[in-house]
Amino acid sequence: EKITRSELENIEVIRFNGNEVYMSYSADYDSGRLEEGADIGMSYRVASLEDLRYFPNLVILQMSGVYAGDGRGDSQHPEGSLEALAKLENLQYLDLSRNHIEDVSLLSELRLSGLNLYDNDITDASDLWEMDTLEDLDLGMNPLSHIDGISDLGPLESLNLQGTNISDMSELSRMESLLSLDIGSTQISDFSPLMEMTQLQELGLSDMNLGDVSGLGELTGLTKLDLSENYVEDLSFLAGLTELESLD
Repeated sequence: EKITRSELENIEVIRFNGNEVYMSYSADYDSGRLEEGADIGMSYRVASLEDLRYFPNLVILQMSGVYAGDGRGDSQHPEGSLEALAKLENLQYLDLSRNHIEDVSLLSELRLSGLNLYDNDITDASDLWEMDTLEDLDLGMNPLSHIDGISDLGPLESLNLQGTNISDMSELSRMESLLSLDIGSTQISDFSPLMEMTQLQELGLSDMNLGDVSGLGELTGLTKLDLSENYVEDLSFLAGLTELESLD
């Protein structure tokens, strides 16, 4: 049975999962729940995003590991550009993780709540700082060396920078809405700005060659803390973390 044009226009979720594609007419982004649609066939490396124009009411688009472009497109292959996503005015959550995206400039006009760019080839994410509706941003495992200007993301509540090349986190201390932060496996050595971020509830500091973390006792709002793959022996600071529910 063929899907009609009007049915396509009512689809709110498209999710690529391995060799399958799922669609759904219902999305509940706030609670993270998806009502899965039926398997509609085999997926492939997606070179063109132009056909997304048939899904004007998309709320959630998950394309992890299937996008074949680098984000820019070119004169010979303009269809490979991310610019087509700008036509999805209702899009709230976009997952482009585990691709080979280098250029994210064409994402800056999207009015997203959540953006997952984990494990790409992004060296400069500064265009994303214009996305003033973002609440959740994942830039983990990208070759980023700086995050200058990121404090412009005022509403941001969750940020993953794990596995990047950043060495300076001073600007993060100005992000008063940030509740969840992962800076594990980075080049950061000065953690003094972290002591100002008393609003944090979740913190990732894995694989940082840390020994003395007594200062973390000041972050009394923490409910989740990851100190795995470090050299911490003195855990007395935990006595002050009365809200802590999860420790690695």
